[in-house]
Amino acid sequence: VITVFAAGVAGLVGCIGLGLLEGVWSALLVSSLAALVAVAGLAAVLPISAKQRSGRIGTAWMRLGNGWQRARAQPLVAVVVLALELVRYGFAAWRLDIVFGWLGTDESFFFFLVIAPIAALATFVAITPAGLGIRELVIASAAVALGRQFDVGLLGSSADRAINMIVVLLTGLPGIIYTTRVMHRVAASR
Repeated sequence: VITVFAAGVAGLVGCIGLGLLEGVWSALLVSSLAALVAVAGLAAVLPISAKQRSGRIGTAWMRLGNGWQRARAQPLVAVVVLALELVRYGFAAWRLDIVFGWLGTDESFFFFLVIAPIAALATFVAITPAGLGIRELVIASAAVALGRQFDVGLLGSSADRAINMIVVLLTGLPGIIYTTRVMHRVAASR
């Protein structure tokens, strides 16, 4: 829930910064990100009935409301989580800036501050594992909405995906090997 709110806030800050610095405004992105903030904000203030909802939208609304109820019970924790989410989007924007820069695309930080939360949400709600293909398409489409070329967004997002996969393999492989050995030892001792 807080992630959705933070994504909207970070993306809006990026859109406003990009608009003020470069004069590039995307009504589609601004309205979509504002809608994210509004929906998450409504869930924060509107009481959610205990009545179970059916269907995908009803279930999603119930989960969103339950998340905000937990956040309202511990407001300091919610503020800390929101701050950490915003920092995470800042680092994700910085990472995208570096990757796109390696490919010869020099954009302002605000451009990537719009792209980073959109990419995270595309991964979060995608119908494929880790949003494979969907995330890249969404990033490329957002780049077009911000006046950039589709192929620049697609190439940059694909390079970012490749780097993420390499990092996961390099950092995750030792953990898998260790865990597998421990599991075999435990199974052998039984």
